[in-house]
Amino acid sequence: MSYFLQRKEGFPFSYEDILINYLSWDGSKWSAYISEGRWFIIRQGSTTGTLEANLNYKSWNGSNWTARLQGNAKLLHILEGTKTGHEDITINFTSWDGCKWSATLKGLRWFHVRQGSGSGEESSIINYHSWDGSNWTATLRNGRFFHVRQDAPSGHDDSILNYKSWDGSNWTAKIKGNLFVHSLQGGLGSHTDLIINYKSWDGSN
Repeated sequence: MSYFLQRKEGFPFSYEDILINYLSWDGSKWSAYISEGRWFIIRQGSTTGTLEANLNYKSWNGSNWTARLQGNAKLLHILEGTKTGHEDITINFTSWDGCKWSATLKGLRWFHVRQGSGSGEESSIINYHSWDGSNWTATLRNGRFFHVRQDAPSGHDDSILNYKSWDGSNWTAKIKGNLFVHSLQGGLGSHTDLIINYKSWDGSN
C-alpha cells in the first residue's frame, strides 16, 4: 500500500456523499440520491422531491445527458436526441457553481472528484509535521503506520498518525480498510476520507 502525493495547489478536492448536486438541462439546480433502484430528485429550495427513472444532467462541455440506473451497480448514459448510450459507473457533471466534477458510484454513495487534479507522485512514505511541530516520516505497513522521527535511528509501529492539517489544526488519522478516519484533537469532529491533508516538513500543504 502506498500514498499518492499532491501539493495543495494541484489537489483534486474530493469527498464521498449520498447526494449529487447537479445542473439539469435547463440550468436549474437539483440534488439526487438513489432510492429503491431509482433517482430521488429534489429541486434547490424545495422541501419535497420525486422518484424518477432518469436523471437529466449537464455534462462538462455543456451537452445534455440522461443517466438511467441499471440496478444499483451500473448507469446507462444517453445523449440528448439519441437513442443509444454507454454504460459507466461515473457521471461527469456540472455542479451548482458551474464547476466540473466526476461522481463514481460506490454502492449507494458517490465518490466525487473535481476536474483539474494536477500532477502528483506515488510514494511509500509521507514526511509530516506532528502536533508539536516535529518532523516525522510515516510508512504504511499491513494496515498500520510505521513512524520514524527525523534523523532518529529507529521508529515505532502505531495504529494512528497525529498530524498538522493545512490550517495548522491537530488531527489523528486511523486506517479503516482503504480509507482514513480523521478525528480533530479534543474529539470535536471526525470524518472518513481517502485523503490526508497534512503539512510537510517544509511547511507546504
